[in-house]
Amino acid sequence: MLRRAARARLAPFGAGVVLLAVLVALTAPLLAPYDPLAQNLGNTLARPGRAHLLGTDNVGRDVLSRVIWGTRVSLVAGLVAVAIAVVAGSLLGVVAGYCGGRVDGLVMRLMDAVLSFPPLVLALALGSPGCWWRWVSSTRRRSRGSCGARCSRSTRATTSRRRVR
Repeated sequence: MLRRAARARLAPFGAGVVLLAVLVALTAPLLAPYDPLAQNLGNTLARPGRAHLLGTDNVGRDVLSRVIWGTRVSLVAGLVAVAIAVVAGSLLGVVAGYCGGRVDGLVMRLMDAVLSFPPLVLALALGSPGCWWRWVSSTRRRSRGSCGARCSRSTRATTSRRRVR
């Protein structure tokens, strides 16, 4: 998989962006010029300038500091979503492969139903306008989990049918 990624033209760019995000998240206390939660009501909605490179928000908080500290939250949310998808998908796949029969058929039909919809369409169908991004991330997590369910199910089904001597 790493060889295939190394041959992709945009793989180094993607790896660089992820590495930059991780570095920014790790060094947030050193990079952020201001406290991201400190309010300055006398400096609300300030334009970008020398003091505040990206300006301030409606309660006077520095936007650059909030972006830098927000990188931590974004990375943790992404990692937790992927971890949940891997665990749930693997568990479903192992159960389907181990039990076989009706359980296998039921789990795989459910996974087919989830995978038959593009994640964005499923997000729009399930989400309300106020919760749109939450639904997008949860449907992407579900679609990744169903792929994991298929892979672990096939591996478990293959190994359970082999004879152990």
